[in-house]
Amino acid sequence: MRAGMLRVTAAMLLAFGVSVAGAATQTTQTTQTTHKAGRAHKATVSQVRTYTGTVKVTKDKAGQVSAVQLSTGKIVPRTYAIVLDKEGKDLAANMDAKRVQVKGTLEKQSGKNVLVVKEFSLVPTK
Repeated sequence: MRAGMLRVTAAMLLAFGVSVAGAATQTTQTTQTTHKAGRAHKATVSQVRTYTGTVKVTKDKAGQVSAVQLSTGKIVPRTYAIVLDKEGKDLAANMDAKRVQVKGTLEKQSGKNVLVVKEFSLVPTK
C-alpha cells in the first residue's frame, strides 16, 4: 500500500513538473521525522530527557503561582504541565515567558503526564 501511495504522489507531482526522485526523498524524510517524534514522546516517561520551550506561568487572584507549563515544538507542538515542587516553583519565579532548556522526567499524576524538572537553563537568543 505504501508503494501505491508513493506512485500516486509521484504521478501527481509529475503533473506539476516536480521530479519523482525528489518526491521519494521528501516522503522518506517526512516519515523518519514522524517516527522520531513519536519515538521521543513514547520514550520520555520516567527517563531524564531534555525539553526546550517557552515557560508560561499562571497565577491566581492572590498572585500565587497556580500552574506552570512548558510549550515545546514548532512542527509538533506539545504542552507539558510542570510539577510545582522546589524546581518547578524556581522555574516559574525566574523564567516566565522565556525560552528555556529543561531536564526532567515525565510522570503520571492523576492519569496525566506531568514534567518533573530536575534542572533548567535559559536558552540564549540568536
